[in-house]
Amino acid sequence: MPAPRARTIADIRRELEAAEQRLETLIGRWRDIGTTRSVPSHGPSREGLDEIEELLRNQRGTLDHLHQLWIEYAQASGYHAPQ
Repeated sequence: MPAPRARTIADIRRELEAAEQRLETLIGRWRDIGTTRSVPSHGPSREGLDEIEELLRNQRGTLDHLHQLWIEYAQASGYHAPQ
């Protein structure tokens, strides 16, 4: 079985671009359903709260992933990246 090839800067950059797009999509969705402007004055439904919570959890995970990718990208580019 051949050894897997090492990730290149181009690989990391493609993954960064995908993560950035995902975060933009999640933020757009949050603007639609998760801001105080979008919540009815009588308050959100239980399902609405669950949807907002899941959305924010996905945003946090995507942002953490994006952060790790930027560290990896900086290191692969020869820069010291703060942890």
